[in-house]
Amino acid sequence: RKVIVALLAFLEHKDPGVRRVAADTLRSVVEYRDAETVCRICELLEHAEEGIRALAAEILVLITGKGDEVVVKQLHALLAHANSCIRFLAMELLPSFVEKGDEDLLRGLVRLLEDEYVGVRRAAAALVVQFWRGDDGAIDVVLTNLEHPDGGIRRIVMDVLARLAEPGHEMLILLHACKMLEHKCPDLRDTAVRMLQRYAPRDEGFVMSTVLRLVDDRDPGVRRSALVALAQVAARGDQRAAAAAVARLEDRDPGVRRTAVATLSQVATQGEERVVDAVLEKLTCWDPDFRLAGIHALAKVANLDDERVVKALRARTQDFEPSVQHAASEALEQAVKVASGQLLAAAGGS
Repeated sequence: RKVIVALLAFLEHKDPGVRRVAADTLRSVVEYRDAETVCRICELLEHAEEGIRALAAEILVLITGKGDEVVVKQLHALLAHANSCIRFLAMELLPSFVEKGDEDLLRGLVRLLEDEYVGVRRAAAALVVQFWRGDDGAIDVVLTNLEHPDGGIRRIVMDVLARLAEPGHEMLILLHACKMLEHKCPDLRDTAVRMLQRYAPRDEGFVMSTVLRLVDDRDPGVRRSALVALAQVAARGDQRAAAAAVARLEDRDPGVRRTAVATLSQVATQGEERVVDAVLEKLTCWDPDFRLAGIHALAKVANLDDERVVKALRARTQDFEPSVQHAASEALEQAVKVASGQLLAAAGGS
């Protein structure tokens, strides 16, 4: 024991060569899993000098193994150490000593997903995936970090989710995404939209009902995000989605109106009569902004060789609002090009 104590002291010698000899000798004389020695080596993991910490980690791997309670307890503690290098070292040692599925460890690693250092966050993300055993607990813990104000952290969490998610976990993720879609922070709503895009099947009942409800939210930012989400989760031709987008063409917020036009182009079937009729009504609204939105939507969803559409557009070229006149003229020009192309095609076919 005196020899071991002396060798342990030499591990802190100022000469790296002496430390190396002491480490090699210690490995040959100490018994495997000697608790007293393991405890002392664990203490050196917090040493101020990086070289001594690295040497201690090297020795630990050789003199004890997975499940050593002393080492596991120390590593758990070091994950919260003030020194980022020590946090990183603890993570490097985890696979050698900690069993997969340790919930306390997973919680510690998830906390590191919001570490101030990117390298620590990335290492933690990889370990969360490595130590997860397939239960919902880890998904729950990871989901709590999706609402972090730092966009970089949210991106890492999204990456972790993508690697953890398996069949059966989608609903848990979607429930959280629907909740985030109502958040006041636009960045978090954008994250929610990306989650829905990745995990929501088209026309999923709960998601659709939530998104359709939020299209009418009091907050214009939420309405915009909901419309973007609607384009991701609704099946093309869905009447509820098309009607919701058409209704937002009269929104007081210009951003919502623009988003409604884009969404309508993705959820409505080209030339669908009920949708076209609803959009045509917008061309006679009292507000020129609504008429303008209607023209833009018409150009997206109507067949421009439809006589009713052409007639409505011609009427709007006489609108008292210059922006409406201009948009109607552009749409008519597009209609003429479509008609010319059809004539040429017909002539070529004959």
